[in-house]
Amino acid sequence: MAVQQAGRSNRWNGWLRRWGSWTWRYWLRLPVCSFAPVVVSLVFLYDRHWSEPSISAAGAWLQWLGLAFVGRGVWSTRKQFNLPSLSGHIARAMREVPRSDVNIVLGTAHATASLGKMSAIGTVVPAEPPDVMSRLDALEKNYQALSATLTRHHDEAEERFQKYASELEAERTKRAEEDHTLRSALRETATGGLDFAIYGIIIGIVAIAYSSFAHQIALYMGGETAESACTQIVVQPALPRTPLIADARLART
Repeated sequence: MAVQQAGRSNRWNGWLRRWGSWTWRYWLRLPVCSFAPVVVSLVFLYDRHWSEPSISAAGAWLQWLGLAFVGRGVWSTRKQFNLPSLSGHIARAMREVPRSDVNIVLGTAHATASLGKMSAIGTVVPAEPPDVMSRLDALEKNYQALSATLTRHHDEAEERFQKYASELEAERTKRAEEDHTLRSALRETATGGLDFAIYGIIIGIVAIAYSSFAHQIALYMGGETAESACTQIVVQPALPRTPLIADARLART
């Protein structure tokens, strides 16, 4: 009973893992990777009261994040062709720097040969002078030897045929698997990395909107703009000037 419950629990756990993987791959991966950064930026802007500098900063952050997603897609596509990364390319270039010394490489070659199976057929020749019984005995022995030789050759041919048939079937199965793998690799190569590119494009669109319309968004949301943040110069009104006649009278007195 306990063994049956453990097996049932293992089946449920495996089904839940497969269901979770399917849900993440087809339903949650795109919203989480694409819209989660946008939601984080909206929360940040709400906390900053939709000020214009905060909108510009969020746009710059989303632009860099979108470029990172696009770069990740390009890297995954290059990895499928076993192409080196940027660091690997630089390291390879540094290893292959031309040097001044000349290296002499000596090459050797060898050959091997294998010997195949060899068979021979012999005949029985009666002693001289042959009689009828001796001839019959020689014919019987030759027939038995010939029959044994033919049987052996037939068995060897049948064995080789079975071996070649099994090898042909194995090669056919292997080629079918390789063809399926190649088709999958071609499909992955043609479409691989596009999911990361889509994430980067969606994030980049929002980033461009933030960066291009930061002032308009701040005005619409009632946030602080760059103009309102600047210090305004207060101009004091000028005092009225005293007439020249009054100044002259005061001077005479």
